[in-house]
Amino acid sequence: MEEATDLHTYLEILRRRKWQLIWPILVLAPLAVVLAMVLPPVYRSQATILIEQQEIPTELIQTTVPGFADQRIQVIEQRVMTLENLSALIEQYDLYPEIRRKQTINAAVEAMRDDVGLEMISAEIIDPRSGRPQQATIAFELSFESHSPSTAQKVTNELVSLFLAENLRQREESVREASQFLREEAEKLAVQIRGLEAALAKFKQEHRNNLPELFTLNRELMQRAEEQLLANARDIRALEEQRLLLETQLNQLEPSAFGNGKLDALTPAARLSQLEAEYAGIAARYSASHPDRVNMEREIRALRKVVGSSDLSALWNRRNQIARELEIARERYAPEHPDVQRLERDLAQADERLATARADGSVESSMQGATNPAYVQLQTRLDAVNLEIEGLRESNEELRARIETYEQRLLDAPNVEREYRDLTRGYDNAVAKYREIKDKQLEAELAEALETGRKAERFTLIEPPGLPEKPIQPHRLAISLLGLVLSVSAGVGNVALRESLDKGIYGARAVQMLAGASPMAVIPYISVPAERRKRTWRRYLLMLAAMIGLALVAVAVHLFVMPLDVIWFTLLSKFES
Repeated sequence: MEEATDLHTYLEILRRRKWQLIWPILVLAPLAVVLAMVLPPVYRSQATILIEQQEIPTELIQTTVPGFADQRIQVIEQRVMTLENLSALIEQYDLYPEIRRKQTINAAVEAMRDDVGLEMISAEIIDPRSGRPQQATIAFELSFESHSPSTAQKVTNELVSLFLAENLRQREESVREASQFLREEAEKLAVQIRGLEAALAKFKQEHRNNLPELFTLNRELMQRAEEQLLANARDIRALEEQRLLLETQLNQLEPSAFGNGKLDALTPAARLSQLEAEYAGIAARYSASHPDRVNMEREIRALRKVVGSSDLSALWNRRNQIARELEIARERYAPEHPDVQRLERDLAQADERLATARADGSVESSMQGATNPAYVQLQTRLDAVNLEIEGLRESNEELRARIETYEQRLLDAPNVEREYRDLTRGYDNAVAKYREIKDKQLEAELAEALETGRKAERFTLIEPPGLPEKPIQPHRLAISLLGLVLSVSAGVGNVALRESLDKGIYGARAVQMLAGASPMAVIPYISVPAERRKRTWRRYLLMLAAMIGLALVAVAVHLFVMPLDVIWFTLLSKFES
């Protein structure tokens, strides 16, 4: 019963204040419809650009353009939406004339940036490397909004051209800068490598005998020199014993006597001739290190020093023999090898003796007064032994000097090796880095050819901007409906406000609540003729407002939803079916 009473109360309030509800609706609803009709239309022209992947597999040629597609698109947007580019478009198509009249060009550029739309289109793809699904940008939409459909289409075309041109310029510039950078780095490394090669060559020249690869050779040469020194010491002891024996035998002979019936004893000259005649056969049968050949060569050298032979042919043969041995040694050893140096000195001495023999013609023997052949032979052998001892001692001095040289080389070897390793390490690192840079340069040049040949990732316009047929703003029907809802809400609010502010007493229930007892009778409201005429005019005005509202709704539906004749024929077709 209470709910019914409450409902009755609300209905009574609505009946009493119906005009306070109706007038806001009659005023605000038409205003909303008029506002929806007078707002200027906004058209949007939109283009879709596809991001196509490169045609050649990335396993074969890798592009040097950095970043992902969405990042590059954002960078391109910042470069395209500059004050210079947008100002040129605004001037070309006379955009935002009111803003330019009242404000600066910067305000028009900001307004244009708000009207330009860029939306990414992503799809879920499978990463070929990891096999996991991931979101990737495959295309993007570029749009522009304007009050003129043709202007929207033209400006969108210009923006698409700017985006495509900027993408090509950016990609070509990126790969060109990468190739140029790698080329410059390769040239710098080449200069560095040439400097390291020069320093390494200079170091090798300065320490040609102390290089790490010669350490073993120097040690072996020092060991051989030490062994040769020991061998010379043994030979000197043996020769000294032989000299003592020869001196004892020589003291027992007279220089002018015939050597105890040894008539077959030879003079030094004869003995030298005999040995030189036999040497050809010995040299043909034995090697240079054979003991018989070595002994014969040693005796020949001693006899030549004693006798002073002037036989030019023998000297010439000896000189040729030394030259052949030097040629063989040069083929087997390096120029700084001791055997090569010794043979070079022997060859120089042979040339000097040959020149002296040619100049003097002959050399007198030091034993012209001796007539005893045995004495002469012993004296010759003794002189030969003395000369040989002297030669061995000279050889020992030379060997000691060589040993000291080898010892110094071995002592300097660690420091030399450390410096050499530092140089070679720097050189090897520079060469390795140079090769790496050259490989990357080749890849960058291939990537540059890929970009210039339009075989890499590129933007393709798959949906050019069209001429918009319908505006996207304003939504006139939505504005009208929203205005109707707001007007009704305003009417209800007006009624609620008036009722809350009104202190009058309406109805028997209010009297009963105030007096605490029910009234004895209820006299209804008695209207006078003036009030009845006023109510009649209000009905006419309400009918007129309703007709105007219906007309506005019909016009709005005809203009922005569907033509009325089309709606009429559609309804007729449905009723007939």
